[in-house]
Amino acid sequence: MIMSRLQNRKLPREVYPLVAIVSAGVIGGAYASLRKLFTDPSLRRRRSQNLA
Repeated sequence: MIMSRLQNRKLPREVYPLVAIVSAGVIGGAYASLRKLFTDPSLRRRRSQNLA
């Protein structure tokens, strides 16, 4: 139902570069965040065992 509505809607040509730039920003941000999470040795991923 939702896909049929989106297929019938025509977007102006000016929107496509905006969608491309925003998509690239979101993908780049996700990549940078995940890279930081998996490669930073000083980042603590688990709780310390000695918390009282």
